Amino acid sequence: MTNASPNLLEISGITKSYGGPPALRAVDLTLAAGEILAVCGENGAGKSTLNKILSGSITADSGEIRMDGKPLVIRSVADAEAAGIAIVHQESVAFLSLSATDNHQIMREPTRIGGLWLDRPEMRHRTVASLAAVGEDFDPDLPLEARSVAQRQMVAIARAVDAKCRVLILDEPTASLSARETEALFNVIQKMRRDGVSIVYVSHRLEEIFALADRVAVLRDGQLVATKPIAETSPEDLIRQMVGRDVEPTAGSVRERTDGPVALRVKGLGRGTAFRDVSFSVRQGEILALSGLVGAGRSEVVRAVFGIDRFDAGEILVGEKPFADASRHPSPGDAVKAGIALVPEDRQHEGLHLLLSLRENMNMVATPARLGVIDRREEATVGAEFMRSLSVKAESDLAAVSTLSGGNQQKVLVAKWLATKPSVLILDEPTRGVDVGAKAQIHEIIRELAAAGMAIIVISSEMAEVLNLADRVLVMRQGSISGELSRAEADQARLLELSLPLATDETAEVTTSARRRLPAEATVAALLAVVLVGVSIANPAFMATGNLRDMLIKVSPAVIVGSFLTLVVLAREIDISVGSLMGLCAAVLGIACSPDRMGLPVPVGIALCLATGLTVGLANGLLVAKARIPSIIVTLAMLTVLH
Repeated sequence: MTNASPNLLEISGITKSYGGPPALRAVDLTLAAGEILAVCGENGAGKSTLNKILSGSITADSGEIRMDGKPLVIRSVADAEAAGIAIVHQESVAFLSLSATDNHQIMREPTRIGGLWLDRPEMRHRTVASLAAVGEDFDPDLPLEARSVAQRQMVAIARAVDAKCRVLILDEPTASLSARETEALFNVIQKMRRDGVSIVYVSHRLEEIFALADRVAVLRDGQLVATKPIAETSPEDLIRQMVGRDVEPTAGSVRERTDGPVALRVKGLGRGTAFRDVSFSVRQGEILALSGLVGAGRSEVVRAVFGIDRFDAGEILVGEKPFADASRHPSPGDAVKAGIALVPEDRQHEGLHLLLSLRENMNMVATPARLGVIDRREEATVGAEFMRSLSVKAESDLAAVSTLSGGNQQKVLVAKWLATKPSVLILDEPTRGVDVGAKAQIHEIIRELAAAGMAIIVISSEMAEVLNLADRVLVMRQGSISGELSRAEADQARLLELSLPLATDETAEVTTSARRRLPAEATVAALLAVVLVGVSIANPAFMATGNLRDMLIKVSPAVIVGSFLTLVVLAREIDISVGSLMGLCAAVLGIACSPDRMGLPVPVGIALCLATGLTVGLANGLLVAKARIPSIIVTLAMLTVLH
């Protein structure tokens, strides 16, 4: 470690409250240049709030941040990035409909022709080089929605590393990564430390903290309870500091398991190159684990079983009764009715509605109703019961899920599917981003459910979790099952041996990575050129200078507005008040500059137009960002007002 004096970053008395008890209370921390500072704590301890303050997502109520001994004011993400602070969030904030290249280069795009054309080859070159630096080699031109959660995370990490930051905040960076990807990330972190970059490493995985960190800071209930050199503490000591009590380490299941009847049977399931000839069964009261590297096809198989994705070969039986085959594809709704529940890996994009309350999320699938009317009393009872049984930390079950820490969001997601009372429960990475205490609790819940007769399928990238929970382990490798192990046969060496790709295997992605696809801009431009040529042949006057000038004059307002609306679309919002705002601005300009009205100079009229647009845009933005009203409602109301 490079010891720097004064410290690169100093945090003094940082306090933040969201209306209830403070999320952070007078926290003091220091960070030296080239130091890796680990930050630990239970879910809800204040780690995410601290990260958001440092990265500019929110501002502190009080306290001071200093960099290089000078006060640093961070009011926005742009302020943080300008100061050299970058963050990789625990949950992906990627635009899933865009490619890895677009996500990696967004707001940094190289251009041609004076900024009118994106330099796609250069964008792709930068992305490929950046991904290679973190050990990744996949086609960056496919939409991220076609990528695994781990690959989305690696794109975010590559983007942050590429920013040449001075402080890098990593929030649970390995929660979705395989052992290979984790090792590659560790190599990148060590290189950045040697280059003098300071790392704030937030993780629940204590083995990673002891492998990487120079110092560790522990938060509990929003307060800093300890800061120690890593050499002067132990895992047991950290756990005691985090939870305020001794936590017994979880051991393997000691329950007596009897072989009940088969609850789910899969025969010869296959889908293209994603997976092939997958067969297995799980019995009532059994915990079956699907192990393997990220990208081995585990999640794809259970998505097909649950009815999310179609498959082209095989058969699925529930309780030995036919449920689905290659010619009949039931929906997720049919799967729920058959007693199958799936807790997905990507909780923010596929599992939860973040703007809705805990109560609404928990009751979303199994909504209590009488005569078609939601039973609010029963809904409240269910929400309160799951908050108690899963120890969800929140002000109440009416709080928005977006206000919770990642671990508490995971508990809400588990509760949502337990509310359906399934006979087969599939959990894809059930403890991703969950603290030590909550992980032990979720493990115990899984065992209790199995003891009560539920069939459980667990997908986990953590070998320790697989060995801790499973009665039987199926290992997948490159889309097929490479082995089956009993509890007695399973150990880390055997799991790893069955998981690693064979030396002679060739992945389809190598071929895909070599392809170069036509950029979207070029495709649109080619279609437009064809239309223009066709119209010009049909009507030669179309390309006359006067006609082209008239067309440019007419389309220029739409082009200008459309350019700015791109930012709204990228933020996954919508603004339907734009047309009315354009009309209002035109009216303002006409009234201001018309000799029959106010007769003001044209520059003054333009200034009034800009002020009108700024006022309306600011009102929309504040209502959406601060009041958390959906943008469709805000802009619909604004449209009415402007009319």
